Amino acid sequence: MEGDVMKVRQETEEISRIIVSSSFEGMTSVEGINALSGVIMDLKSAVASAKVSQQQLEATATRLRLAANSLNQPGQPIWLQYYKLIREDLNAMEQSGATNDLAGWKTAVERLQGRYENIRPAVIVSRKPEVVNAFDSWLSYAAGIPSSSQKIERARLLEIVSYGQDTVRVMFGKEKDEPALSVPLASQEFGIWGGLAAGFIIAVLA
Repeated sequence: MEGDVMKVRQETEEISRIIVSSSFEGMTSVEGINALSGVIMDLKSAVASAKVSQQQLEATATRLRLAANSLNQPGQPIWLQYYKLIREDLNAMEQSGATNDLAGWKTAVERLQGRYENIRPAVIVSRKPEVVNAFDSWLSYAAGIPSSSQKIERARLLEIVSYGQDTVRVMFGKEKDEPALSVPLASQEFGIWGGLAAGFIIAVLA
């Protein structure tokens, strides 16, 4: 494990140097560059900690791999494969809202938050800031519903879910519901930026 961590640290430093020396003009927004840099900083923190968490390394590696892939394949980034999973969480929220089951709502939202955390840097790289902000705001509001001091009626819960479904369609570029892979990160080429990220990912997962 120690050898793997050292390799991850070396790969992380190399990727950091590449990021600093590269120009992303026309490839992503300032927010996208900041998101990519943020994931690299998260990885640096993870490998620099006294007690390295394998789970944390894997999660951070996934976020960086997806973000890097968004730079290389802007037309069809791999994070789009999360669409069906996120729709499943929205459906679970809808079912909970229909019965005013706030415990079920909370579980579904937390699952959605976990999945969105994986793809958020990649989404920021790919999408306009207003699209990201719209979903972030909705998710934050939805997550606060179970702890609200006021009773939220069934109709309002369903309205909240409906708005979330709309923001997800916009974020994923869906004009209508389309089939999507149920398992994200299917076997595909990650391209040059994904390849750079893959070096330390392989070390982490070995």
